[in-house]
Amino acid sequence: MRTFTYWTADSSQTPFGASGDWVPMSGEHHGHYSGVLIGASSVLTPAETSAICPFDIAKGLSPEGIDLREVIVEQFRVQRKYARPLARRGLENYELQACEQYVPARCRNLHVNVRMEGLSSEPVLLPVWVMAYRYQDRVFRFLLNGQSGRATGQAPTSWKKIVIAILLALLALICVILCAGGGAALLNASN
Repeated sequence: MRTFTYWTADSSQTPFGASGDWVPMSGEHHGHYSGVLIGASSVLTPAETSAICPFDIAKGLSPEGIDLREVIVEQFRVQRKYARPLARRGLENYELQACEQYVPARCRNLHVNVRMEGLSSEPVLLPVWVMAYRYQDRVFRFLLNGQSGRATGQAPTSWKKIVIAILLALLALICVILCAGGGAALLNASN
């Protein structure tokens, strides 16, 4: 897929004698992308998906190529017309990063207008293990990338145990200080 991008931004590199701190700039960028993974899962949030990326798309399997009766898989519920805006936002983010290199010094207000040609999509199954558990009436999820082992998730925290651990550490520190002070007093008394 090819992209043709027109961009505008403000640069902090102003010409000599300019009365402003920022100067507007604009330009074009032409990009070529293939194998871009756009998460269109109805189960995983975009933040969870990006946290366990990257995936090797070449190792992804076509749903027709494997026997799905023995494994639990998410059914493809996101239609292409709903996945395309996700793809567009993902490619616009890539183009924002690509166009930022053209702005000298500091950059602000970078905007891109991306035209895409040859956009195609193909659903792939990628290995993600999801563990969900409930702790004190809250659901926590842990996700694991089956290719790289990259993991993300939330862990429940017990503020009572954290406070107790801090108090025990402070108590141990006080004991060490008192013992060190008492040992110093014994040394001074023996001299």
